[in-house]
Amino acid sequence: MKEFYIEDMTSQLRGVAKSEGLVYFIKGAVLGDTVTITNEVKKKSFIEADVLQIVSPSEFRVDGASDEAILSGLSYEKEFEWKVNGLKMNLKKMAGLDVDVEEYMAKTLTHYRDNTQVKVARGVHGEVVIGYFEEGTNTVVDSEEMLYMNKEALKVYQGIRKFVKENYKGYDWKAKKGDIKDIVFRNNEKDELMITFVSHDEIVIDIEKLKSAIDMSKVKSIYLNINDKSDKVLYGRKFIKLYGDDFLSVNILGLDFKIYPQTFLQVNLEMMDVLYKKALEYLGDASQMDVLELYSGIGTISLCAAKEAKSVTAVEVVEASVKSADENALANGIKNAKFIHAKAEDAINRVLKEKTYDAVIVDPPRKGLDKKVVDMLNASGIEKIVYISCNHASLARDIALMSEVYKVERVAAVDMFARSGHLEAIILLSRD
Repeated sequence: MKEFYIEDMTSQLRGVAKSEGLVYFIKGAVLGDTVTITNEVKKKSFIEADVLQIVSPSEFRVDGASDEAILSGLSYEKEFEWKVNGLKMNLKKMAGLDVDVEEYMAKTLTHYRDNTQVKVARGVHGEVVIGYFEEGTNTVVDSEEMLYMNKEALKVYQGIRKFVKENYKGYDWKAKKGDIKDIVFRNNEKDELMITFVSHDEIVIDIEKLKSAIDMSKVKSIYLNINDKSDKVLYGRKFIKLYGDDFLSVNILGLDFKIYPQTFLQVNLEMMDVLYKKALEYLGDASQMDVLELYSGIGTISLCAAKEAKSVTAVEVVEASVKSADENALANGIKNAKFIHAKAEDAINRVLKEKTYDAVIVDPPRKGLDKKVVDMLNASGIEKIVYISCNHASLARDIALMSEVYKVERVAAVDMFARSGHLEAIILLSRD
């Protein structure tokens, strides 16, 4: 039987092999494996397949592979090296840059997530199935263990599993019928918890019965969210508080932030501190700086920067996040930060006309910067840009578009997502 040597991996975590002019993307293979394959599916320019047998395992392969932790078959050291090389390759290919990268490996490989979404479904025999989607499908894998979930949340999750299985119907993801379809666990640095049940229709969660089924000592709030519109997004508009506090308090670099069920926050608190400290280091002495931030969310970076900066102006498209940012500024006694509700591409022209800025911080979504934002930054005269990115391709594209005006001074890779194909990058640019 034909054997395939895995010479690379894709961002979708498939092993890459080449044979007779064809490219194969092989599920279950890791860098350095030699495998045989099955279930071949020919696409337009490549072939997808599954591993049939590992003929010769990679020297980097380790025990513990699972569907949930897709890269756990690869040693973490090799995984991190592969991810950093991917960042370097994109910067070289798209922006023509050969860079040295400051490397920050994950401190914890499992149970590091501060926000974990659990799926609830109806099994083939009508039973309730609770766990995670099997990769590339809408089939929920029933699982009592969650490798990435915070350990305190995991204890509570295991009690909630029993409670839900005994009292509710699983959600039929095809027919869009059933009771609970998602359960979301959020935690702070003290392992205090916020739990949100998501249902298609408004249902009754028996809180007293739930309280008797789980350890409530760390549970600070419980919500019900009704999402009857789309399974493509997690939450609907209606939240009902069932128990406890309105928010969960999270401390970031000495500031307290109020986190609500729908609040966006990096999923790894431990490595988020590393990322934000690096961003502030790249910003430098900001005591005399007027700083602009685009895509500012609830103001986590903005307010941390405002502790040292002369002033911070921040732009964010989500109105609820802007309200949270104002609330967080007030709660922390920060008076030199201003938050604007607008799209970055719509606000940047007005913002730059109203004031001269010394530096800008950008932390855009995966699609990167809008072309209008790039053009305005190039023409702005701003001396320094700190660019945080979760997508190396869009990052490299934007760096290339700014290359005639800005030069790359420093690059860092911060692994927020151990045992996955994702890597956070941060780049310091200065006006050339």
